[in-house]
Amino acid sequence: MSFLQKKLDIFRAIRFGSKRFTMFVAALLFLLTVPMIGISQDRYVASTGVDVGNCSLPGSPCLTIQYAIDQAIAGDNVNVSSGTYNENVNINVPVNLLGTNAIVQGSDGMPGTFHLPNGMNDVTINGFTIIGYDSASPGLERAAIYLTGNHNNITITNNTITANGEAGLLDEVSGANTNFIIQNNTFNGQTFVGSTPGDCGFSNQFTAPNVPRQLVVFQGATDNNIQFLDNIISGIAGGTTMFAGCETNGQGNTLVTIDATNVTITGNTFNGTTARFGTMLRTRGTAVSISDNVFDGSNLIGPAGILFPFFGILLSPMIAAVAMSFSSVSVISNALRLRNLKL
Repeated sequence: MSFLQKKLDIFRAIRFGSKRFTMFVAALLFLLTVPMIGISQDRYVASTGVDVGNCSLPGSPCLTIQYAIDQAIAGDNVNVSSGTYNENVNINVPVNLLGTNAIVQGSDGMPGTFHLPNGMNDVTINGFTIIGYDSASPGLERAAIYLTGNHNNITITNNTITANGEAGLLDEVSGANTNFIIQNNTFNGQTFVGSTPGDCGFSNQFTAPNVPRQLVVFQGATDNNIQFLDNIISGIAGGTTMFAGCETNGQGNTLVTIDATNVTITGNTFNGTTARFGTMLRTRGTAVSISDNVFDGSNLIGPAGILFPFFGILLSPMIAAVAMSFSSVSVISNALRLRNLKL
């Protein structure tokens, strides 16, 4: 091999090696500087943060939950530190909202403190205290968590969901909500304002002021596969009143309505307050399993009952367990207590 040929071979090797090195450096820089493209990651929010950047550094959190969601992509975890956040949160990206003793207080202007717009799927809400607010008009329903339209694969766990003049958790009559897990939450607060509910009966709740709303509502015509597990329902959806016609039995609404197909209601404690013909639980779908719940009627006022099942008769605690065994509604080991008496 000639001296010139050796020089050419060395030059080619150096050039080839240099090209490979350059490609390696470029790839490394891409991975270091653009890690978020198409890859879910953590976002951070704190009450001491600032709404700048992309919220991806735990040492530089953003200030508001909404700003962090606006920076997020599908599958991101939005980690919210302890503190109070006065904002409405429009969950328009499929994210996991993970609170650590985080309190969120909304205000009128959006359907809910936490709002899921139509078509938003694959969302988790975990670890918050979510406080609702009263609507400016009886014709507009509001909720601490409000579901507009259709949703699939939603998980709501380990929260305190507080009604504040309106519902705690609400979906729309026209919605189609499927594959929901609602587990280990406390539903408290009050679905009307002040010490006395307005009007008498349910029929005027969209025209008369301060008629109690329902606390938890799944009412979509095609809602399917709703799991309501290990929750505490201690809120108030009724009370005494001197309004004409309700002086004796009070005025109230249903605490929990789940009108859906393929429903599991297990391990819950129902000890909230309602009155008149309100009930602790109403379920009118098919393939409904109700098991291992505690129904404590101590706080019921007047003829309010435990269960309003698919056949539409208000049931007292004493006969609710028997009645649930009919048709597609099954009951296993439900503990029923009336005025603190365990039956």
